Amino acid sequence: MKPSSRIYKILSDKRLIYCSLIAGLIFTGTLVIGNKMSRYDSIVGKGVLSTIFQIIALTPIMTCFAAIVITGYDNAIWVLRNCSLESIFRKYMRGTKKFFFIVWIIIFLAWLPGLLATFPGIYDIDGAFQIMWFENGIINAHHPILHTYLLGGLVRAGKYLFGSYEAGILCYSIFQMFCMSGIFAYISKKTCKWLPGIIQFLVILSYMILPYHVVLSFTTTKDVLFAGMFAIWVLKTFECVADKERFFTDKKGQLQYIAIILAVCALRNTGYYILLFMMPFFLVLCRKYWKNILCMGLASVFLWNLYTGPVYDLLGIQKGNAAEALSVPMQQLSRVAVYSGDTLEEEDKELIGKYIPDYIRYTPRVSDSVKDTFNGSAYEDNKIEFVKLWLRVGVAHPVIYLEAFLSNNIGFWYPNMEYPDEGTFLSYIVYDNTEYKGDWPDIRRTSYFPALSEFYEKFTQQGMYHQIPGAFVWYSGGMMFWMLILGVCMCIYKRRYEMLVPFSILVGLWGTLMLSPVVVFRYVYPLIVCVPVILSICIEGRSEAYRINKKS
Repeated sequence: MKPSSRIYKILSDKRLIYCSLIAGLIFTGTLVIGNKMSRYDSIVGKGVLSTIFQIIALTPIMTCFAAIVITGYDNAIWVLRNCSLESIFRKYMRGTKKFFFIVWIIIFLAWLPGLLATFPGIYDIDGAFQIMWFENGIINAHHPILHTYLLGGLVRAGKYLFGSYEAGILCYSIFQMFCMSGIFAYISKKTCKWLPGIIQFLVILSYMILPYHVVLSFTTTKDVLFAGMFAIWVLKTFECVADKERFFTDKKGQLQYIAIILAVCALRNTGYYILLFMMPFFLVLCRKYWKNILCMGLASVFLWNLYTGPVYDLLGIQKGNAAEALSVPMQQLSRVAVYSGDTLEEEDKELIGKYIPDYIRYTPRVSDSVKDTFNGSAYEDNKIEFVKLWLRVGVAHPVIYLEAFLSNNIGFWYPNMEYPDEGTFLSYIVYDNTEYKGDWPDIRRTSYFPALSEFYEKFTQQGMYHQIPGAFVWYSGGMMFWMLILGVCMCIYKRRYEMLVPFSILVGLWGTLMLSPVVVFRYVYPLIVCVPVILSICIEGRSEAYRINKKS
């Protein structure tokens, strides 16, 4: 087919134009507005006209980019499957049990030098609190109690068996490395049937050597195990919609699916809200099996509420702080009070001070400055008053509200955001152990590979990956957002609507990220772990367009 004929075919495909235009507009918006927000902390920067001009100029380019990816993805996969190197890689990438165990061992061994470089592992501030709670016997639901018991129990066991807290941290580090390397091996085994061997090899290699995979494998944060189980959930949902008849006649498989959902929710509470977001898509797009889906959904909801209700009460779990769910409203109210306080009614300004005593410390990129002193008791006493205040001030200051929202989560949608971010006092990727003292003793880090430890510190906390062309892609939450948009548009264009079910889980997670108190890498890590699954979901096979091209 001649280039002119190919261009005419694309331009005459209205469905492609619509899908590409939607993606192109979103990409353009994130680039233009993200640039303004990162430089000026304002949607329009230094001028409305220049912003409009940039959007008009960039939209056709981004639309063409989206169209190329949407139409060319299957062709690219077909080319890789039929290239000369594929036979070599496919010889080993067979997805067998032997392959699974070999990959599991290889990834685990590849991480050991990193562990020795940061011996006995990395524990962050959240982990320090969780361990203290466990040691004191007072567990708070602010962090997932399953992870608190896992972390605290393994640290205590290490202390009891080997006589030091360093040994306890090492026990947890090895446990998490064992779990995550196994999960990555399982994902590799399952995606072998879809991904070309070349891509599969690169994915496994990335698991082994990319600094964030290595460093996070022995970091105490709850997000790591959650990321692994989240990826399994997305993978199992993909397998379900890819072969619905097989899945919905397998009772054991459905019970396993419920168990996976409960594990995801237990490792991070946001899993429950993602489940509620996914269910309508699951019911509508797989409506032939609506009874099975409804039963699985109701069972998951019932068991989760049983877990967070009677089980929590039995264990004496303390409730979490309501402030964690109110980061966005607090940021919005604080921004109005700081930036436009003279336009507020005196009563409203007093109410803002009542709920957010330190609103004057407002920091656009992180809510911790105002969240730490949030008056939770006042909120619990009169939630309606707070909601009315938030709505009333928002109606009067919609632009400031929008800017407060976008500034707080910019890294989750703007691909070019650079880290470390001067606008926040938190590390994008934690490498140093927490300096918090409290009741928790100091952990002595003994590096057996100082040069490797220095490399990881530069690559993670100091953002050295920005100096390597293209490397930022693998660390960018905004790029993951772009991948989700392309994947959704690709499935809609190909009329593969059932694939929107696993994508609804991914989009649901991204939605929770937009409400986060700050942009840090560990929050977006679940999406990054899902990359090989996303690539598999988008594959349809050898496309009709490629067959036409070959004939021409």
